[in-house]
Amino acid sequence: MPRPLLLASFRHAYFAPLGSTTAFPTVATASATSTPVLGATSGHRLRQRGLLAALGHIGQAAHHFFFHPAYNPAAMSVIDKLAWLEIQDNRILLTKSYGKDKFYIPGGKRESEETDEQALIREIQEELTVLIDKSTLQFIGIFEAQAHGQPEGILVQMTCYTGCYQGQLKASAEIEEITWFSYADKDQVVGVDKLIFDHLKQQGLLF
Repeated sequence: MPRPLLLASFRHAYFAPLGSTTAFPTVATASATSTPVLGATSGHRLRQRGLLAALGHIGQAAHHFFFHPAYNPAAMSVIDKLAWLEIQDNRILLTKSYGKDKFYIPGGKRESEETDEQALIREIQEELTVLIDKSTLQFIGIFEAQAHGQPEGILVQMTCYTGCYQGQLKASAEIEEITWFSYADKDQVVGVDKLIFDHLKQQGLLF
């Protein structure tokens, strides 16, 4: 089975954001798309959330198996990253590090044997000085594209979550600027983030 289609087979899951019953499909790679399967009613979606959360964890486990160098040597060409999607008033939070030419969705790479939750909470606290509430984290999907500034064939794979936070958003020493982007600002972000912008636009969350 071709690799993008194999990935896509693990990425059909719903996502319901906090305070909403809207369903989100897990997103496939840049070279394959997944078909969203939406519940017929809001009540139906709510009844499915426990099952869907379990499916999300299964998808994450499959992702780690196929993209961890210990199991798959080809994974060495994939940069594994986590991202936090913070959306307010149909605009998304972006950061730019010193010396970089593009804005990025906040997040970063995991360390050692960190889980998704541990890595994301640590990265966001380091970058933006706020603490994400682990209990509110919601898995959205996995997005893959050519890594910005890397040789052709080096991919970045972004595992995305939303979650509530405590504290005041403030740029740390490594962050030059934090800002809020609309969909019209898409050209100022890197390739994998453009895929995320497109997805959020399709869901009516980013204008």
